[in-house]
Amino acid sequence: MKTFGWIALCVQIVGAMAAGGEATNKTVVTSDRLSFDYKRSIAVFEGNVVVADPRLRIEADKLTVIFTRSNDVSSVTAQGNVRLRSEDKTGTCDMAVYLAEGQQVELTGKAVLEQGRNSVRGERITFYLNDDRVVCKPGELVIFTEGRSLQPGRK
Repeated sequence: MKTFGWIALCVQIVGAMAAGGEATNKTVVTSDRLSFDYKRSIAVFEGNVVVADPRLRIEADKLTVIFTRSNDVSSVTAQGNVRLRSEDKTGTCDMAVYLAEGQQVELTGKAVLEQGRNSVRGERITFYLNDDRVVCKPGELVIFTEGRSLQPGRK
């Protein structure tokens, strides 16, 4: 498994969470309830939240988007039963936060990323998009190659 695969997944997450998409390449967010605070520039989607994007699907109990004064995305927070899916990659966590200023995504609370039989797990997985770097604390990496695990004691 390459770090690039997880970075690519994270970039897809950020693209779906932060970009509006073009007319032929739409990102659609649905939920049971949407509230928007115009004064504070905060959109809150609650209940059965689904972010459908051609590159990625995100499901969560709640999604909060904070905008800058110029209407750019400042941060996106997905909370509660967060599930991410893109092609053969999946992820789950209690909360996922994208911060535009630092170009980072943080998955917390029993965070798991899987691609096929390969996985990385931790209480906190942070992607630094500008540096192509991932930090997992505490971390567990399981890589399977040709039917064998690289984790000691496993086949």
